[in-house]
Amino acid sequence: AGSAHYGACCRRPCRMEPTIDVTDVTTDAASAALPCRELLDLPAVVLQCVAEFLVVRDYAAFAQTCNACQASSAGALHAVVANEVARRLNDGEKVSDVLCQKCPNLEVPRGVSSIGRHAFEQCQSLTSIVLPAGLTEIGAAAFNLCFNLTSVVLPSSCKTIGGTAFCSCYALTSIILPSSLTKLGGKSFSSCKSLTAITIPDGVVILEQYTFEKCKALVSATLPANLTSIHDSPFENCTALKSIDLPTSVTFIQKLAFCGCAALDAPSRERIRAICPDAVI
Repeated sequence: AGSAHYGACCRRPCRMEPTIDVTDVTTDAASAALPCRELLDLPAVVLQCVAEFLVVRDYAAFAQTCNACQASSAGALHAVVANEVARRLNDGEKVSDVLCQKCPNLEVPRGVSSIGRHAFEQCQSLTSIVLPAGLTEIGAAAFNLCFNLTSVVLPSSCKTIGGTAFCSCYALTSIILPSSLTKLGGKSFSSCKSLTAITIPDGVVILEQYTFEKCKALVSATLPANLTSIHDSPFENCTALKSIDLPTSVTFIQKLAFCGCAALDAPSRERIRAICPDAVI
């Protein structure tokens, strides 16, 4: 029964409770789990998550089981880190950059329904992340200042992206926003200076303030068909933005909404000023 338990944990992420004192884990015991040797480099907070495996008495069987299910040390490491990340997210804790250093390309396990406020803030080692099916919300500043984040995969269940959620993700070049999305918080993608294009789903009816400000590489922005209001400066200083098609549902544009968009063509400027005559572009 024990081997089946350990094999399952090598095959896929599972919830592991850090209930065993990490001081019980000896170097000899850990070394016996040969495919998982890389786990020895983990900080104590994560070692607690693998303690229940390494404290078993049949260490050879543990290593054999890992081999049988073809878990590489990297795969085992990812499973451990992913489960510690899931535990922290479900408990409302912040994910430290120490974890991201061990697993810069992270796939968050199922069972996480929201990413809390500041959850991955300043995790500068994080380069890519896949968020799980069933997740509905990304909290404020969740990925703020993740300078090296290049790829984010959002599930079709995501409805809300909080304010400054991806602010200053300098390396992010593109992101697909799911059709389920209904709210983009203020400054959610502010200063994403490598972002080149964005399509905002039709469920979003209001563009909040500074949503995409200072996205200086942004050339194309597709607005939702049901958009009604464009608030203060969502595209301010998007200096590469060439054109904008306004849906007929738009009735309000704040005058600084497109301030500093020097590359906007004449037809776009006319469309903006037809709704907001004193618009500053």
